[in-house]
Amino acid sequence: MTDLFRPLPAADAFQVPHGRHALRRHPALARLHAWIHSHSDAGYVTRAEAVSMLPPLILDCQPRDSMLDMCAAPGSKTTQLLEAVGDGVLVVANDMDPKRAYMLATHTRRIEPRVHDDNDSIIL
Repeated sequence: MTDLFRPLPAADAFQVPHGRHALRRHPALARLHAWIHSHSDAGYVTRAEAVSMLPPLILDCQPRDSMLDMCAAPGSKTTQLLEAVGDGVLVVANDMDPKRAYMLATHTRRIEPRVHDDNDSIIL
């Protein structure tokens, strides 16, 4: 069971050492794949490459900071920033490819109810 994921403490995350295709095809990983998929759809889990978690960690953004991400799709860095800082942060996120920008909007909407109160917003 310990081979299913490895903790990444600095990012408050876990790394699954199996590729997306292995998760889909290997019968022993079917339950893990279903859990990741359902929790990702519900906004409880954001799937991302470990390297995509570095900018939010290095930036160390604080409440009242403003951030601009012009290559934001599919949205893992944006959602990580919003979840880490929470209330009082402004993130302007966009992508020049309309299809990727749509993915960005979809991913940020998944976490919106838990990150926002009536005074906060995401500008896409």
